[in-house]
Amino acid sequence: MRGIAQRVGFCALALALACGDDDGTGATDAGTDAEVDAGVSIAAPAPPNPPVLTNEGECVGGWTRVDEGDVPPFCDPYVEGVEECLDHEAHVPGEEGCHAVGRACGTLEAPADAARVFYVREGGDGDGSEAAPFGTIGAALEIAGAGDAILIEEGTYAEENLQLRVAVTIRGACAERVRIVAPTFNERGGIFSVLTDGVVIEDLQLRGPRNGIVVEGGSADVRGVAFVDVAGASLASFGGTLRAEDIVSRMINDRVASEFNAGVAVYDSANLEVRRAVFRGHLDLEAQINSGSAALFEDVVFGARFRGFIPFGGRGIDASGGAQVTGRRVVFEGNDGIGALSIEEGTHIDFEDVFMFDVLGEIGASFAITQQATATLRRATLFASIPSGISVFGGGSLVAEDVLILFAGGDGDGTDGYGIQVGEDGSDAQVSRAVVIEAATGGIAAIDQSSIRLTDVAIEATGISDYEDDDSATGIVILGGASASATRVALMNNDIFSLAVEDGTLSGSDLSITGTLTHPTTGGGGALWATENATVELDRVLIDTNQSSGLTVFGETTRVILQNLEILNTIPAGCLDRGCTSFLGGIGVGVYEGAQVRLSDFRIADNELLGAQVAFGADENMMPFTVGGELDLERGVISGHPIGVNVQVADYDFDRLTADVVFAGNQRNFDASLMQVPQPPDLDPAE
Repeated sequence: MRGIAQRVGFCALALALACGDDDGTGATDAGTDAEVDAGVSIAAPAPPNPPVLTNEGECVGGWTRVDEGDVPPFCDPYVEGVEECLDHEAHVPGEEGCHAVGRACGTLEAPADAARVFYVREGGDGDGSEAAPFGTIGAALEIAGAGDAILIEEGTYAEENLQLRVAVTIRGACAERVRIVAPTFNERGGIFSVLTDGVVIEDLQLRGPRNGIVVEGGSADVRGVAFVDVAGASLASFGGTLRAEDIVSRMINDRVASEFNAGVAVYDSANLEVRRAVFRGHLDLEAQINSGSAALFEDVVFGARFRGFIPFGGRGIDASGGAQVTGRRVVFEGNDGIGALSIEEGTHIDFEDVFMFDVLGEIGASFAITQQATATLRRATLFASIPSGISVFGGGSLVAEDVLILFAGGDGDGTDGYGIQVGEDGSDAQVSRAVVIEAATGGIAAIDQSSIRLTDVAIEATGISDYEDDDSATGIVILGGASASATRVALMNNDIFSLAVEDGTLSGSDLSITGTLTHPTTGGGGALWATENATVELDRVLIDTNQSSGLTVFGETTRVILQNLEILNTIPAGCLDRGCTSFLGGIGVGVYEGAQVRLSDFRIADNELLGAQVAFGADENMMPFTVGGELDLERGVISGHPIGVNVQVADYDFDRLTADVVFAGNQRNFDASLMQVPQPPDLDPAE
C-alpha cells in the first residue's frame, strides 16, 4: 500500500473566500471566552484489555513464560533456541534439547500380547526364530498372521512395498540403528503400505525415494519412527486412520526424484492424530490435509529449515477440500510464504497455543484463510512474519482471540508488511485481545468489501525508519467498501497515519490515538483521516499528542460523527516536541471538500496552530475543490490555541460552531485567513 498526505500552501484564488488577516466574522468572535470547564462532561475511552497468552499465568506443555517490557507475557516453546538434532532425534516444543525418538537402543522385546514373534537380522537366512532370524522384513510378512510381532535387529535393510494385510506389530531395536532404505522410486507406493486395521510400526528409521508409511483404508499406530529423506510423504493416508507419536520427519538433501514432498499427506476422509513430532525441511508442505479428512496435532513442529542446499522448505500446513484441522501447542518455523493455510469452503482450522516465527516469502502470511474457508486462533504469538502475520481473503472467515504479532514484514528491503489483512469477496475477521507491534506497512488492513470487528486491540510502532517520498504506513486502514467496528482500541506511536478510512465504514467506541509520527520528508499524515465516501461514527475518543493533525476529513460523501471526544496537543509535522517549526501543522480538526463532521461533548485543546479548520482544500495538483467542508459543534470546549476555529468558507453559518461551545484561552477564537491545508491522501488498497 502506498499513501501520501503532503502539506501544500496556496491562496485559493478568489472562490468567494474571505482572504485577509482579520477575523472576517463580524461580531461572532465577541463574548465567547469563558472558563474551560463550563459544565462539559466528557467520558474517557476505556483502554483495551491485553491478550492473555498464558493459561492462568502459566504456560502449558513445558513452554516458558517470557516477560519483556511492554510486550504482553507470552509463552515461548524454545526459550533457549532450537537445537540442531541428529537424524533420529527431535527437539519437541517445550522440551530441553534433542531426544532420540522411540525406545532407547538395547534389549529388543516383543509385545506382551503377541501371538507369535518373528525376528529379522541383517544378513539372516533362517526361519524367523530368535536363533535363526529372517534376513528381510518381507520374508517375515509372508508368514505372519494377525496379532503376530516382527522384531527387527540393528542393521540396514533394503526394503520397499511392504504390504501389511494383517494386524501385525513391526518393532525395531531403535530408530537410530534400524534403517530401512527403499532402493527404487515410486511416487504412490510406500515403504510400508497398510491395508488393514490394527497395524503397529515403531522404533525404526525409514529412508528412500518413495512414501514412508501409507495407510490405504486401514489403520496404523506409528511410534518412535524417524523419516529421513523420504520422497513423497513420510506419512500418508487415503481414507484410513493414522495415529503417530514421538516421531521426526526431515529432508536434509536437495529435492529427490519425487515431484511432491511432504511430511504428512492425508486424503479421502482420512483420520490423523500426531503428537510429539517434528516435521522439518520438506520441500512442498510439512502437512497436507485434504478432501474431508480430519487431523489433530499436539506438541508438533512444522519447521522448514534444514541442513542442505535449500535454506527454506515449503508451507507448514495446507488444509483444503473440507478438511478439519485441530492444533494444540504447535510451532511453525521458517516456512516458505505460508505457515498454515485454510482454503476452500467447508475447511476449518482450529489452533490453540501457537507460536509462528520467521515465516518468510514475497506473498503469503504466517496464517492465511481463503475461498470461504474458516479458522479459529487462540493464544497465538506470531514473530517476524514476511509479509504478513494473518491474511483473510477470498471470502474466508477468522475468529482470533489473544494474539500477539511482532515485527510483521519489511525486513528493510521495502517489502510491505501487515499484522492482519482482511480483504476480498466478503472476507470477515473477528479479533479480540490482540497486540500488533512494529508491522512494516500496516497494523491492520481491511479492504475490498471485507469486514473486521476489533475488540481490545492495541497497535504500536507501525512503520519503518527509512521512507521514500511516496511511502506510507498506517496503524489501521479501511478501504474499498470495507467495514470495521472497533471497541477498546489503542493506536500508539504509529507512522504516517494512525487510522485511515477511505470509501469504508468505521463504528465503535473507546478509541485512543497517541504519538502519531508523520512522514519525515513530506510531513504528510496525521492521527485520524476519513476520505472519499467514508463513514465514521465513534463514541469516547481520545486523540492526544500527534503530529500534523488530529482529525482530518475530505470528500462530499464523507460523514464523521464523534461524541465524547478529546483532541489535544497536536504538534507540527516532523516535530518531536512542541515548538518545532520544521513543518506546519498542529491542527486539531480539519474538514474539507464538502465533508460533513459533527462533534458533540468534546474538548479540543492546546493544539499548536488551530483547534478546528473548515475550508475547501485542494487536490493533488493544488487546485481548490469546489465545495467546502461542513462542521457542526455541540457541547464542547475549544481552548489554548493561537486560533480557535479557522473558517475559509464564505457565508458559513457560525451558529453551527457555537451551540453550547465554550471558547477559552485562544489568541483568536475565530479567523478567516487563508492558511495552509492538508492534501488528501492516496491510499491504495493493500495487495
